[in-house]
Amino acid sequence: MRAVLWSWFSILMFFGVCTAPAQAQTTHQLINENIETSLTDNFEFYFETDTQLTISEAIKRRPDFRFYTDPNPNFGFQSRALWLVTKFNNTSNTRDWVFNIDFSQLDKVDFYLVRGDEVLKQSHQGKLQTEQIFRVPTMRAELPVDAPLELYLRVESSSSSLIVPLSVEPETRHSFGVQLDSLLWGLFYGGLIILAIYNFALFFGSREPSLVAYVGYIVAVLLWQFVWG
Repeated sequence: MRAVLWSWFSILMFFGVCTAPAQAQTTHQLINENIETSLTDNFEFYFETDTQLTISEAIKRRPDFRFYTDPNPNFGFQSRALWLVTKFNNTSNTRDWVFNIDFSQLDKVDFYLVRGDEVLKQSHQGKLQTEQIFRVPTMRAELPVDAPLELYLRVESSSSSLIVPLSVEPETRHSFGVQLDSLLWGLFYGGLIILAIYNFALFFGSREPSLVAYVGYIVAVLLWQFVWG
């Protein structure tokens, strides 16, 4: 009887191990050069202590990184800097790619493209750093074909939550998206400015105080959008 119970227990344990969700980092394959690929489901993370790490020190501490299981890339408000790493392999016919974090409120975002222990490319983005030229943190890089690569991110922000929706897309697709984004924002700001000027001109003919209040409201919306980014 005891042997039978032990056999059933062993079988249940075996199936429990087999069906348990795996929490090991995988390698994203960049196959399709016509789509944007999200990398947020493959993060490993590490929080700095009191000392700021260099990329060389972060690579040495790679075994201390933990797998991030939450599908939402929101790490909350943190007083410490956050290190993230993801793995991928470019198996497409395109070498020019763009890494993008679609959140504009981060103070500092440092990108490091690494192969082995060699840093192939780095970029220092974020609101408080001078290299950011787009609305959100972005790094362009030439990715070698069929070479295992890692992207390290150092994210720091005292003014916002650490939200890191990381994706990668071909440079041609990114350029088209930036042009379309700039066109839409231009139409938005231009429409509000024209509306403000029109109502301000109407005020001189009607002397209606509500028109001044409406113009002030439009100006406040414009300022809020400029500050928010």
